[in-house]
This record gives sequence, structure tokens and C-alpha cells, in this order.
Amino acid sequence: MPVDRCVRCRSKPGKNDQYCKQCSAPIVNRCTYDGGLTGEPCTKENTEDAAFCVACGAPTTFNQTGLLQTVYAPVSTGDELEEYHHFTHRFFEP
Repeated sequence: MPVDRCVRCRSKPGKNDQYCKQCSAPIVNRCTYDGGLTGEPCTKENTEDAAFCVACGAPTTFNQTGLLQTVYAPVSTGDELEEYHHFTHRFFEP
């Protein structure tokens, strides 16, 4: 969801702009989850007031770039360990 005005400098972005032409702030507040080692990245576009993604809980671009301040840390979903489940196969046992 592109914003009507830049969150940092309040200038009006163009229709297809990804970053503000005045201050280089991101115009779209996307999820920053890259998918880890084997997962699919989250491509959710969040509202301008979302510090964390509503789909997966990862920080948003506005949060990572310092445009939104929050006192909360991201909550781990445990999916990071799930990526290593194939190493529990008996082939990898000593």
C-alpha cells in the first residue's frame, strides 16, 4: 500500500515511486522477511503505521529504516529451526 505522503518529509510521491525523491525514504512499507535458507520471502505490503508485518511478524521497511519507532522486539516464530529439520535424518547421525 503506497502512502499518500512520504512518512519522513511529507512530500507527495509519484504513482510508481518506490522511494521518496526528496529524502530517499521507502514509499511502500513492505515486510523484510527474506525467506531464510529455504523458505519463501514474505511480500506483504503493510499499512504505514505497521512496525511489524501483519502476515508473518517480521519487521517492516519503515521499522528497519527508523521511520517507525517501537519499543517491541520481533517475536521469533521458531521457523528458523524448522529449516534444519532435514539434518535430523539418520544419514547425519554419527
